[in-house]
Amino acid sequence: MAPRAACLLPLLLIASATVILVDATCGVVDTTSCDDNPATLCKDCDGPADKVPNPLDCSTYYMCKNSSNFIFDDPLSCPDGQIFNMNNSKCSPDAECQFSCGSTSEDGCFYTCNNDMDGMIADPFDCSVYHQCTGTSGTDPGPAQTCPADKPYFGGKECVADESACCHCRPYCYEGDQYKKVEDPTDCRKFFFCLENHEMPTIPGECKDGEHFDLHAGDCSNTAPCVTLCRNVVDGDGCIDPYTCQELGYFPKCKTQCLREYYHCVEVSDDYATPETCPNNLVFNPDTLTCIKNETCPYTHK
Repeated sequence: MAPRAACLLPLLLIASATVILVDATCGVVDTTSCDDNPATLCKDCDGPADKVPNPLDCSTYYMCKNSSNFIFDDPLSCPDGQIFNMNNSKCSPDAECQFSCGSTSEDGCFYTCNNDMDGMIADPFDCSVYHQCTGTSGTDPGPAQTCPADKPYFGGKECVADESACCHCRPYCYEGDQYKKVEDPTDCRKFFFCLENHEMPTIPGECKDGEHFDLHAGDCSNTAPCVTLCRNVVDGDGCIDPYTCQELGYFPKCKTQCLREYYHCVEVSDDYATPETCPNNLVFNPDTLTCIKNETCPYTHK
């Protein structure tokens, strides 16, 4: 019997060692932490080239050189529309983002009242309209109110004069949208990943070439038509991209910048216009709608 007992001892040691390895798995990190320090993310990795998640952006990941350093300082991107799955260290279109870091809208724009008696919500499609949350628990939007003429744009908390602060035409995660994809209202080729309900998502995705986002299916499809819910929306930089030609003529890509690119509409169309470029290093003046020398433009050239 003694030889049998001696044989069991190393097997027990191997089994216990295996348990230790499972408890410390490279790339599996605390989903409640927003720490993107390599000493935290790579602590259980031997490297080289072990992949670990980026808590601040689920569509990217880092590669560990060893247990305390990344190979590259910047995160690497998954293919368009995919999320990094830390359980198998692979990008996948079916993976779910398990982190909530950086997902909350920082500009205070909301489309739903979420138990906030003092809250204000924007109209999803009209930048001049807003609602005050009412009801016994602050869940009901009150009557529509319109911003005054001198400050015609609602920026989340108040009416302002800056159009780029508008809350309308943003992606939004309504009740039941958690862990789903929602459309980009300004571009039928793009979408966003929802991590929580009642917030504006910040993790973007893009359909493959030839595909559009299907509003009903909640995913990209090569048979879905291009449905742009909001056309020619000015973004936070004062620019419009994409642009659809609703009238003929020349139009700036950015209203308060001198760029080399501009839009030239020769026909009215719902298709996205391809920007044209000023020749000879000239820039487009958004006021005069002509190409001029950089030094004569009243705005910043980029």
